[in-house]
Amino acid sequence: MLAPLPLGARNSLPVGLREPLLLRRDPPAGRGEAAIVRTDPTVQAVARYVLESALDPAVPARDRPARRAGVMRTTAVTTRTTVLLVRLRFQLDLPQPDGVRQLVAEDARVLAFEGAPHNATWLPDTRAEELLHAQPSGNVVEGAARDALERIVTGVDQLTGHLNAVADEHADRLLGAHRRVRAGSGAARRGLSVTAQHPVDLLSVQVLLPDAGVVV
Repeated sequence: MLAPLPLGARNSLPVGLREPLLLRRDPPAGRGEAAIVRTDPTVQAVARYVLESALDPAVPARDRPARRAGVMRTTAVTTRTTVLLVRLRFQLDLPQPDGVRQLVAEDARVLAFEGAPHNATWLPDTRAEELLHAQPSGNVVEGAARDALERIVTGVDQLTGHLNAVADEHADRLLGAHRRVRAGSGAARRGLSVTAQHPVDLLSVQVLLPDAGVVV
């Protein structure tokens, strides 16, 4: 049923959907239906609403299905671990026959570290992505959750150097990819550049606490 959805979510959906909405596991979807794939317009609209409402403090809490910060106790970690969702932005200068075309590109990365921000032990990307599947193993009382999150949030500035370095590394890889493509096609490469924009946008902070308690 579409009626229980927040007004902003309903307004963002494509016109012509059926009530109740029929969701199919695989495309193609019929007229007035939706397929559960990322390219489906309905799925894209819902994903956009979830992200934008989480980033908009003006949206009432009851209408925000996602949060930018959270704390969870889980058996997936053995020490306090923080998972970050970051948005990387790049300025691309692409040489064209009539000059240089400037574009802006974005990418998202999941990063994770153990310990406190001032002494963070960064985990491999594969491990960070694994932690996205962590399951809760117990409750965290509100006061303890706030304390755990406060420890990270107050030290976010100490992560800036590493996050900017990640963005610069990604920019170098993106530049290398453009160079290889242009070399293969014979396109101009002079003036080609990719520059990461600093600081990196921090979209989400999720603190994972070990099942037995917090290890500092």
